[in-house]
Amino acid sequence: MFTIISVSVTESATIDTWKECVQENINYPGADIVTSAGISNIEECAAFCQTVEGCVAATFNKQSKTCYAKNKRNGDRVGSDTSAVSVSMMCLSKLSTSNQESTIEMK
Repeated sequence: MFTIISVSVTESATIDTWKECVQENINYPGADIVTSAGISNIEECAAFCQTVEGCVAATFNKQSKTCYAKNKRNGDRVGSDTSAVSVSMMCLSKLSTSNQESTIEMK
């Protein structure tokens, strides 16, 4: 006999995890792979990073509306910058994994 248990993460847990991944007023200077101007927010910047081979982090500059895709998780270093928002793609991949519905089969 098999019992199917379905587990899904609530929307509020997803939002909380997203907030943990996004670092306001943090810049990851250096380690740029490519930049993209005309980006509106950190969400678009993270989506852009996902399309760039080797991108593991991204920094969005709120003033210039530019996204910087990085090949190092924290760039060359972590810096304080009120016009920057940064995100680690590793953190977001944990969010994506935990947000998927899981099915567990038990005997």
